[in-house]
Amino acid sequence: MEAPAKKTSENTALNNAIIALSRNIQSLRDFVEMIEALLQQKELQLFQDKGKHLLPLIAAAKEVMPSAFKDVPVTREQAEKACGGKIKVHIKENTDSKKTFEVTIPGDDSKGFEDAMKAMTSHHRSYELLYESTLISLLSSVELFFSRIMHFNFTKFPGLVGGKDKVFSFDELTLFGSVEDARTYLIESRVENLLRDSFEEWITQTKKMCNLTAGYLEPHWEELCETWQRRNLIIHNGGVVNGIYLAKVKQRKDKPLKKGDKLRVSPSYLRKRFDLFELNCLLLAFDLWKKLSPKDELRSNSLMGIGYDRLEAKNWQVAEGLSRFLAGEKNLPEAYQLVGKFNFWQSVKRQNRWSEIKEEVEQEEIDSKSARFRLAWYSLTERKDEFFKLLPSVLKSEEISSEELMTWPIFEDMRSDERYKKYAAKKTRVPKQITKK
Repeated sequence: MEAPAKKTSENTALNNAIIALSRNIQSLRDFVEMIEALLQQKELQLFQDKGKHLLPLIAAAKEVMPSAFKDVPVTREQAEKACGGKIKVHIKENTDSKKTFEVTIPGDDSKGFEDAMKAMTSHHRSYELLYESTLISLLSSVELFFSRIMHFNFTKFPGLVGGKDKVFSFDELTLFGSVEDARTYLIESRVENLLRDSFEEWITQTKKMCNLTAGYLEPHWEELCETWQRRNLIIHNGGVVNGIYLAKVKQRKDKPLKKGDKLRVSPSYLRKRFDLFELNCLLLAFDLWKKLSPKDELRSNSLMGIGYDRLEAKNWQVAEGLSRFLAGEKNLPEAYQLVGKFNFWQSVKRQNRWSEIKEEVEQEEIDSKSARFRLAWYSLTERKDEFFKLLPSVLKSEEISSEELMTWPIFEDMRSDERYKKYAAKKTRVPKQITKK
């Protein structure tokens, strides 16, 4: 099924801001993966070069914290033996039943242990710097995104800039060649002032501009705001908790923080923030766009393209949120809504939450839909016999191509079936698809 022809949109600048943010965040994901791989190679080399000196320490840590070191194959006795019995490990059990350990190292072996510890400490810090600097880069991309959104809004609605009685100095007037130059100056000044404010204020101002409710932000609001406060701590206080952080961030009851605690950026924390900021910032922009131009198909093509990219990358949370939004595009043709609905369903399914949507999926009136969507539904519900019975005619009619059969995530459950192999190698023309941008 071919996508409707794209029309020139007055919202191109908004679309560019959306695409730029999504690409920047994906580039950061790729960057972290690449550097992690290099650091892991270096870590392996360090263990090969200096591991003997660290074996007793690692074995002792395993005994004290078995869950954290469950993949370490060496025991304390084996480690001591590997070091010629010179290095001794003493495990102590405190009155509160917590274990600690001491490592005794003779003088002639202390230099090797010290060098190994310095190398591993430095290497560990490399990981910390990677995650901290990437978090800062992520939020810089978000700041740039909001700058573009604000410029777009103030350019489209100059009345929002305010300052009807603005008086320019003589020096300022000499900079302007026209009224348009003066207007641009006012917009840039207004945006710059807003960007000096907090993330919360950016959201507030964006919502006010077009009277948005933005309910999708509520489940993630505390996490989004905490991330900015953590970023401030890293930049201004070395990640050490201070009074400002404690005053602005709601504390967890199971893990309360106090002044002087060190906050770190773990890999899981960072990756979750990639998804949270990409999803919520894009939803805010698409919501704004929908309010301004309800029937602009460029918005839905952009939304569909980014959503499909996230499906392919298995970023299920982002794909789920964007697809849900697309499914609610009531001002656009049903085909767009169906793509959103099917992509939403598969995103939820891939997160092992099938029970949440099973009834809704089963109640879909699929017989009235095109063969393309019936095929997708059979795959989603794992009706393999019906799927492979319908597949030949759908391929022949080119409603889907062999390439889509091999790449569209919704067909993943069918690719393990033996019957799939006879179709996978066939090549057909790749039509314009509404599943892709």
